[in-house]
Amino acid sequence: ADNKIDGVTVQKISGASGTGAAARMGIQMIDGTATKLTRPIITNSQVLGNGGTNYFTDGIHVTSDPTFSGVFGNNQGVTDALIQGNSVDYVGETTYVFAGVNDSSLFNNRSSRMGAAGGTAYGIFMSNASNINVNANVFVGSLSTTSIAVGIEPFNPGALKEVTDSIFNNNVIDGEGASGLGFAVGFQIGNTANTGVHRDSFQNNTIRGASTATTTAIVMRGNGDENTFSNNDIYGGTNAWNTGIDLQSALQDGNLVRGNRNTNVTTLLSDLGTATKIGIAQHRTTTDPTANDDSGDGYNVGTIWI
Repeated sequence: ADNKIDGVTVQKISGASGTGAAARMGIQMIDGTATKLTRPIITNSQVLGNGGTNYFTDGIHVTSDPTFSGVFGNNQGVTDALIQGNSVDYVGETTYVFAGVNDSSLFNNRSSRMGAAGGTAYGIFMSNASNINVNANVFVGSLSTTSIAVGIEPFNPGALKEVTDSIFNNNVIDGEGASGLGFAVGFQIGNTANTGVHRDSFQNNTIRGASTATTTAIVMRGNGDENTFSNNDIYGGTNAWNTGIDLQSALQDGNLVRGNRNTNVTTLLSDLGTATKIGIAQHRTTTDPTANDDSGDGYNVGTIWI
């Protein structure tokens, strides 16, 4: 309990790290075999690669979930963690991992050049978590066109896992920054089976920099209920996002979509969910709208003309 890492720089000078159970992390805090990890703090620290194949697999782990190969933990739990003001640059896979964590914050951190090993990488990988504040983080420069900036229960290794009652606000996602190739997905929420992502808030995020592959700024898969997607800025950058927000399953119930702004996005909203609430947008003009006016003219789904 009450351990703190502050102002530490960890750099991988030479040699690539492994994957799965052989993965190597820059900084890692896990629970004990019979005790929770309580009040861990990691602040103002750096995890750095060294170019080429010289990188850690992942940057910073705070975990207690042994079901993920390479994530590690003892299933006792992590609570009251604070990850603040850190920077992770040039890692093979994922910059920050939160798994089996409750009542914690990941605030004002920077993540750049993830995915140096190729394949799917994450800015944040989160699973089996509740009451998490993910706020004011920056994710730039994806080095793999299949990378995901924020992955929330993106795959299911076994029993039902949930991410609930959490806030993902004011984060900046720019896959093309730092000479990056763009993200395939900004927020990937849930997996196709056995997912519980409920009552989470995704607001005021900037999502920019689509890769050339098939791309979605925000996608929710499987069972996700009563989540809010509000006032996000979605920009295609050099490449258009194929879809802005994609609610993929009829198992999803009562989600709210409102006030999101789209630029260089081919399909603004794809919705297969049940009872999705579409927030009303207002468009002021002195010219009557016609049957041909659409999102390109400022009339998003649910617009009231005044």
